[in-house]
Amino acid sequence: MQNILRIISTTAFLLIVSTSLKASSVTLDLSYSGTPFGNTAIGTGFVTFDDNNLPNPGHGDTYDGTLTVLDFGLTITDASSGNGSFNLADFGSFLWQVGNNEFDASLNLTVPGPGEELGPEPSIDLTPEPSIDLTTELVGQTGFIDFNFFGPESFPQGPSLQEELAPEGSSAPTGTLYFEITTNNAAGDRLLLQSMTPSAVPVPAAIWLFASGMIGLIGLGKRKQA
Repeated sequence: MQNILRIISTTAFLLIVSTSLKASSVTLDLSYSGTPFGNTAIGTGFVTFDDNNLPNPGHGDTYDGTLTVLDFGLTITDASSGNGSFNLADFGSFLWQVGNNEFDASLNLTVPGPGEELGPEPSIDLTPEPSIDLTTELVGQTGFIDFNFFGPESFPQGPSLQEELAPEGSSAPTGTLYFEITTNNAAGDRLLLQSMTPSAVPVPAAIWLFASGMIGLIGLGKRKQA
């Protein structure tokens, strides 16, 4: 009996380790509200990133391949238009940005005219850009600059907002400003991201099966000893 228990314990341990090593994704639950804009629209959903391709800090975009979104779902309710459930196929690109070190825009960077002295050199913050903690609430963390998504024919780096919107006839929401989306292809209600939290990771069924088997065998062994 002891040998059997040792084998099961070792196998269960290896299964847990193997499951942990294979985990290469992070899922975050999303909550949007129209209250900051005076409407009743609500958005709830989730996004799953490839953890190996999630800049932290840094800028990521699925359009140029610097960000990988494995799955996405969003349900809009109580909006004036654009209610419904949407998935990854309804969107063309996702945007992610962490870190806020930039040039000091307050300095004079113009070329001096005749007789004028050269202005001060632009200052650059050389301290490391801040990363964020992906194990707790993201909204409100220093350095979390933006998360957003756009329609299936989107070009976030294009010259106009119109290029970022979904094709005519789509009722999917789309990003319009930092952390802000607008329902019905930017023709409906505005919503602001209120919460972006790590999703609870369920224990794999195989591990529960091993645990149940071990408990049963332990009980059987005790009965035989008695």
